Amino acid sequence: MTNVEKLKKMFEHETTVSGHKMRHNLDGVDASAFHNLTVFVEGEYLVFANWGKKHPIGEQFIKEIIDGQEVVLLLSDEDGQFELLLRL
Repeated sequence: MTNVEKLKKMFEHETTVSGHKMRHNLDGVDASAFHNLTVFVEGEYLVFANWGKKHPIGEQFIKEIIDGQEVVLLLSDEDGQFELLLRL
């Protein structure tokens, strides 16, 4: 099973997760925690419902899946690249 297939299975239904958003910079790492984020798959997108955002699903965005309970995504926004750790 590919990482994309694993990710789609993890979030095939609306799932509430917690985790951290981590951005690496010259001073180290800026990290912020979040809780009760609703995530689900819609077509070829991963939807972050509470944030009103969605992101394409692809191998290049999946850094690691840990025991089918955690996933680390490599994403970017207007401020640059960041890692998003989602825990089921």
